Amino acid sequence: MEDNYPLIEETIGHLRFFGHFLHYQMGNKFGRRRILKIMLEHMEKENVPDSLQEPGQACEASSGGILQRDLQDILHIQSGSLSEIIIKIEAEGLIEKTRSEKDGRQILLRLTPEGERLARSYKAEHEEKLRQLTSCLSDEEMKELNVTLRRLEQHWKDMDGSAFKNGCTNACGEDAGTEAE
Repeated sequence: MEDNYPLIEETIGHLRFFGHFLHYQMGNKFGRRRILKIMLEHMEKENVPDSLQEPGQACEASSGGILQRDLQDILHIQSGSLSEIIIKIEAEGLIEKTRSEKDGRQILLRLTPEGERLARSYKAEHEEKLRQLTSCLSDEEMKELNVTLRRLEQHWKDMDGSAFKNGCTNACGEDAGTEAE
């Protein structure tokens, strides 16, 4: 088998570039834009008739809001970090906080009309950026790339860091951490 290390290194370099580019050009992992967009998507999904909603969906019926805890889980950030951002967004008049009707200990976040307008503009901007980023690919190329990336993503999830912890034992099928006898 031919040593394809240079190709692997180049491919990982491309992935590193894409990760960096997307992180800095598409609004980082979390922040005002992402939070408002997530809240809008949640609100739009909530407006789907009950018969079409997925069972077990966490939402307050007809509330037009999202629990702060659910937003925290989506963003994968600490509650204190999210609270700081929420306070700033609320001060701008883009969201409002109320206590959950189901559980008064939980905070329900809702977009204000101004917040919804801004979120819709962020969403449209985001969709246009995605179209621009992929405009050089045909529909068929997009499908092929998506299949390849999905496969690579699943492989990396399956590895779960074991290749790095165990010297490539699980992911590579051999124990690179042990010397041949």
